[in-house]
Amino acid sequence: MECHGICSPNISNIERSKLIRVSARAEFESSKQENDPEVLARALVNGRMALDEVHEKYKAKQTRVQQDFTKDVSRTRTDRS
Repeated sequence: MECHGICSPNISNIERSKLIRVSARAEFESSKQENDPEVLARALVNGRMALDEVHEKYKAKQTRVQQDFTKDVSRTRTDRS
């Protein structure tokens, strides 16, 4: 299974991907009782928006960390004058 960058553990040492999977399963199971198509459509859209937001935040943080790392490596290299 590909984690898309959310495999790291949280404070409780539980993988974030597992927490998301469990939460999504609970939402899915609870939605089985819902009969209103508008409510179901809204839930799908909201879920997708939340997932996109998490992914965007992760990518932004990943970019910042990579840039900081590159700056630090460039600044501390000893093989250049």
